[in-house]
Amino acid sequence: MASINLGEIADIITGPFGSMLHKSDYRETGIPVIMPQDIGDRTLSLDNIARIGQQDAGRLARYATVANDIVYARRGDVEKHAFITADEAGALCGTGCLRVRVDERKADPLFVSFYLNRPESRMWIRLHAVGSNMPNINTDILSELPMELPDLESQRKVGNLLRRIDAKIANNKKLMAGLEETARLIYDYWFTQFDFPDENGRPYRSSGGKMVWSDELKREIPADWKAGMLSAVCRYADETIAANALDAQTYISLDNMMPNYGGITASEYCPSEGSCKSYRIGDTLLGNIRPYFKKVFQASRDGGCSPDVLVIRPTNGGRCYVYDTIARDCFIDYVVAGAKGTKMPRGDKDHIMRFRMAIPPRGIIEQYEKLVIQIHEYRSHAAAEDFELRSLRNWLLPMLMNGQLSIE
Repeated sequence: MASINLGEIADIITGPFGSMLHKSDYRETGIPVIMPQDIGDRTLSLDNIARIGQQDAGRLARYATVANDIVYARRGDVEKHAFITADEAGALCGTGCLRVRVDERKADPLFVSFYLNRPESRMWIRLHAVGSNMPNINTDILSELPMELPDLESQRKVGNLLRRIDAKIANNKKLMAGLEETARLIYDYWFTQFDFPDENGRPYRSSGGKMVWSDELKREIPADWKAGMLSAVCRYADETIAANALDAQTYISLDNMMPNYGGITASEYCPSEGSCKSYRIGDTLLGNIRPYFKKVFQASRDGGCSPDVLVIRPTNGGRCYVYDTIARDCFIDYVVAGAKGTKMPRGDKDHIMRFRMAIPPRGIIEQYEKLVIQIHEYRSHAAAEDFELRSLRNWLLPMLMNGQLSIE
């Protein structure tokens, strides 16, 4: 095992200065430019990525990425990085980012990426980042990051094994996203368009079901529905649990809740003393600090969570209905609009419970639960498997490195 620093096996450069890229240079289509917000957990999101034309890309060719490059954010969420795939090669390392290019004669880039994603490496970066309000890193800091590397052939074997686990994790992520979208479509059909099945099994509004005007909601709603608030169907759960009863699988914080309804990862920190808020199976957990409001999770087991996570519990059943209401973009926008504070605004708990909505009769909620419960159970199963795979991946790396396990 060789003890080295990252700078000994990689070339690390800073992205172009802001003066080299102007707002007027960006285009609807063209070459992607990686910004800090595009970097995930060893992944790169192209969904809302900035782009520039071929001429500007040629001018900035020095900052172009190739397959197996590693891109870090220079500020903010500095411990995460994107591992560039062959499909993403050519994207530019943008302003606010650092590009790490591993010398493949000295180390395997894939292995290095997994190594840098270890909790220990991420913690090292956080501890050595500079800046009081927002963490910052630079080429010097990254160059000093310590590593323990096995021989090159072992690195390749370990990297390939972990890549196969990551492929399964990616498949689970797609499955969860598809199930989430399916549940959203059904929710919208029933509770926004009001085309839930009537007594004859036909879509209510489209089949001429009686609608009445609601002054409170400023829209028509079904005749036997009521205008009300979120507090009519759920409440905050404020019970506590002893911290020593929790572990990495049952303690949930903003750090291990994944964005955009993507489940949870193993917690890097779990309190050992005192108590914390508890949650139960079926509760909806909502991140309560901007920009983490889109961290929404439905609990599939009992456990505890940090103070910055709201625990919302159905008051009369309908756990899927409550979760699907809270997971809607319009609800998240409402929470953001009512948040209080300057640096990191928090959701106002009273404001959240005053969210106005059309509330169906109990029987409609029960029908909805029967229809979507299997979708939610499949998603919970995929989320649990995703959690186990991530934990397995994080456990395997040190075991393989120190020789306690062999790939053979």
